[in-house]
Amino acid sequence: MSVLAKKRNVSRATVSKAVKELNIISYKCSQAHLLTGKMKEVRLRRCKKVFYSLKLGTSPPLKFFSDDKIFTVDRFSNRQNERWLVKTKKEVPKSFRTKNPASVVVLGVVRTAGDVLVHFFKAGEKINIDVYLGVLKEVVKPWMDEKTSGDVYNGYLFQQDSAPAQKAKKTQEWLQANVTAFWDPQTWPSNSPDLNPMDYYMQASKLPAADVTAAYKAYRSRIEAVIAAEGGHIE
Repeated sequence: MSVLAKKRNVSRATVSKAVKELNIISYKCSQAHLLTGKMKEVRLRRCKKVFYSLKLGTSPPLKFFSDDKIFTVDRFSNRQNERWLVKTKKEVPKSFRTKNPASVVVLGVVRTAGDVLVHFFKAGEKINIDVYLGVLKEVVKPWMDEKTSGDVYNGYLFQQDSAPAQKAKKTQEWLQANVTAFWDPQTWPSNSPDLNPMDYYMQASKLPAADVTAAYKAYRSRIEAVIAAEGGHIE
């Protein structure tokens, strides 16, 4: 509002009144992942592939979704919204940032029934093929086996993204030999954070199972939305 008023050499109140009369609302510009024309084509093709596997029941109904995220120790500060009511600027505490903040990579896995697994990689650890495969063997697979023990479902399906360590031949061969079913790199849509029901919370393991299950149930409708959008953004 202030910028518009300054450009037109009028008061902010005048701009606000005009906006109100036009019945329009001021919104912040939203951020979204980049999708080129080629990315949209691939995303559309893979979404159709996933959709038909769900529709025809060719994949097990019980699924495990996974994703990873880098967390830094620097405090997040929003200069626009964080305000201090003080008499002088000197009284406002500073929000410090470091040039290369310490970080940790976290792998999360959720089961459609609501269970959540959170694994922290070692600080500074490079997530190469051997490291990632080691976590699959020693952490993820035993956990999935435990959660599916005694289930009435005929096996389960494991989903992962298409990062280098995940789509590597060695990883794919191990998954082929050790899990009931999984979506290979040519099936699950890459560049699609808006599709994965795996979401991140600092206390992910304490989320109500109903919330996790609800997020899972919404992903099919998101797949359909991407198809309707011809591979474009849906949010």
